[in-house]
Amino acid sequence: MVGHVRGVLGLAGEVELRRAAPMSASRHRAFVRERLGVVYDAPRVRRIAEEAIREAVQSKDDPADLINVALEELVRRRCELPGYTTLDAMAASIRAEVNTGFFQTVAGRLDGAARRGWPGCWWWTR
Repeated sequence: MVGHVRGVLGLAGEVELRRAAPMSASRHRAFVRERLGVVYDAPRVRRIAEEAIREAVQSKDDPADLINVALEELVRRRCELPGYTTLDAMAASIRAEVNTGFFQTVAGRLDGAARRGWPGCWWWTR
């Protein structure tokens, strides 16, 4: 990465990397956000990611797919991306919640069918 920055800035290979002060790092992040046109708003980012995952989990089950859907929506809305572990935990939590709901719905329907006897269903009567 240092080599890339040197090349973009047209600096010689001998130019050394120096650590910036913490306040400089904060200013640099602000410059990068401005340059890329992205917004840093953690609560908004979490809300957008959650909405995208909740919608996607209705038809997708793979956590990687759910994370990718959230990333696509965040990029589309020009948001600074959260850390991977944030999205991974969010996808796992929402996925578990929705899958539990699916299971309860199916189990409730099976219980009702069992009370009616489900004629012709060999595996149900054993």
